[in-house]
Amino acid sequence: MRKIPTNSREPAARKPELPLDLTGPHVTPGAASQQRLYQALCHTIVGGLVKPGEPLPPSRMLAKQTGFRRNAVTTAYERLIADGFAVATTGSGTFVAPRIPARAGAERRTKIEIEPPQHNALSLGCTHIDERALQRFRAFAGRRLRAFGSEHLHYGDPRGSSELRAAISDHLLSARGLRCDPDQIMLASGTLHALRIVLGAILKPGDKVWCEDPGARRLCHAVAPVSARCADVDAAPARTARLGQGRRRLRVRGRLRQRVPL
Repeated sequence: MRKIPTNSREPAARKPELPLDLTGPHVTPGAASQQRLYQALCHTIVGGLVKPGEPLPPSRMLAKQTGFRRNAVTTAYERLIADGFAVATTGSGTFVAPRIPARAGAERRTKIEIEPPQHNALSLGCTHIDERALQRFRAFAGRRLRAFGSEHLHYGDPRGSSELRAAISDHLLSARGLRCDPDQIMLASGTLHALRIVLGAILKPGDKVWCEDPGARRLCHAVAPVSARCADVDAAPARTARLGQGRRRLRVRGRLRQRVPL
């Protein structure tokens, strides 16, 4: 019977070298070799160049790559393990720790602050819906998803679904007596999206927009992308007189005026 070799005769694929930066600002110049290697390894691990659970190269291979002595590599690995950046498994080697601790000296990432939605009479994006209407909406959405087909996976009309625009056209005719063709309707993802489309069409860079205070302050967020500026105008019962005073006070002709419905 022919013997089947258990070891492949083809040479094993050479593992790529570990990406290390031994000269960057994260490395202390003139420090001992094990200290510089430790700092470079920490920078590589924290920077995500090696993922949690990935094996680190054997000490002999890393010593050959960096030109350091093997005992310097061993010392750096021992410090990585002690600080929680790596774990060692007998007979398997050294691996990046599953959970990488935060470094005190690491650069702090920019904190992104998202404005929480406001829940008041003038806030946008806060739809009031009762439980019965919500159940009907779930039923409509489920029925629509059951009719989902491959034709819905392609890019559609940028103005929105033609079926929905036709339904809106019929609703406007029956509910408000407004005749409008579906091709004249454009769907937006929300109030701010619709405002940006309109403002981008009618405003020019540097134009002033009068915004009532108090009022819908989110209009200023829609004005900013078109390089226009908001000017606060006092909202009072004598609206026309106040706006006239505001115009003289601002000494600028407003291109657009935002008013809160009475």
